[in-house]
Amino acid sequence: MTDQERNAKIKYLESYKWLNAEIEDDEERLARLDARLYSPGAVKISDMPKGGQPVTMDSLVAQKLELRDRINAKCARRNEILNRIESLPDHRDRRILKLEFIDDLTHEQVAERINYSVTQTRRYYEAALERFEL
Repeated sequence: MTDQERNAKIKYLESYKWLNAEIEDDEERLARLDARLYSPGAVKISDMPKGGQPVTMDSLVAQKLELRDRINAKCARRNEILNRIESLPDHRDRRILKLEFIDDLTHEQVAERINYSVTQTRRYYEAALERFEL
């Protein structure tokens, strides 16, 4: 495996944690939109000019639907990463990659969790990366 292939695999696997963070952020935005939609006096419509786009219930609902679609797409990409890890035939490869990239543990933390030395854990990690298919 070349360094370029290795880096591409790591970048792909690391995108799991970034997708998680983005999903959490989007869920918070969704909650704020829901609060605006369902709170009393959420959308005030007036005939007085105010500049900018008027906020209507329809525009808030459209924003909510668009945000929900983005969240679903990110969840699908995150699940794809997990499914690719799960498809590895070796249980040790699956466990190490999940601990590293899904649980976001360090090599030292993974070694402690699986009761191997850090050196051996790094060897298993490299072997798991080698067998992981993009």
